[in-house]
Amino acid sequence: MQQKCQKMTQSNKLEECESCAFQARQLAVAGDENLIFHPSGGIIQCLHRLTGQSLGTLRGHLDTVNCCCYNSYHQELYSGGNDCNIIVWAAPTGSDTNEGPDNKDDQDAWSD
Repeated sequence: MQQKCQKMTQSNKLEECESCAFQARQLAVAGDENLIFHPSGGIIQCLHRLTGQSLGTLRGHLDTVNCCCYNSYHQELYSGGNDCNIIVWAAPTGSDTNEGPDNKDDQDAWSD
């Protein structure tokens, strides 16, 4: 059963919010690389497993991301979302990294 959130109306009444829903999200852990991939809305946050420091953001889904699964053998991340897409993200290689003056802090080096 899906829980619904409640919102306060202008007349100070609590009503169920039809546009909000609390859903569990499946995150992925890449143990050897100390990475956590956390679905958050339409993006995937890449975090350091021990410090929680943000290491980047993966963008590619057109709607909410529901799950992630990391394959350590192929160094690939698989994500699925409400946009009915499954995206395979490959780890960056030396030639794929973004270096130089055009590098933006919000870009990722993973493929989509």
